[in-house]
Amino acid sequence: MISKKIIKKSLIAVGSALTLTVGIAFAVNAMENKVEKFSNNETQSTFVPDQWFQYSGPDSSDPNYEDEIMDPDNYTPVSSPSCSTGAQLCEVHGEDDGNDQPTEQSLEDLKNQILKTETQDTNKVRFHN
Repeated sequence: MISKKIIKKSLIAVGSALTLTVGIAFAVNAMENKVEKFSNNETQSTFVPDQWFQYSGPDSSDPNYEDEIMDPDNYTPVSSPSCSTGAQLCEVHGEDDGNDQPTEQSLEDLKNQILKTETQDTNKVRFHN
């Protein structure tokens, strides 16, 4: 005759195996859903790299200078910075809007450095003579 201990151990082993199997099934299902969402571009993020942009607008003596520095149309992409010191805005390093211009948010973030009301970080804003 089978003892109660053996039956109890067998039931515990079967229950554990069943729990493990169900857990694995849920994990696989969750992973398949993530892969499916990624392949459908639902969760894929679009990374836009930072870029150097040369300023081509009017200089700081222009009465509309503060507006002009905030206009993405006044910037063109460059492969690397070429300016280092001086009084006039030369280049900014910001997020590309996908159309070879800095995003408005990038310009807003750099505005105080461009206007020299904040210490300039030469990794973000460059001037020339």
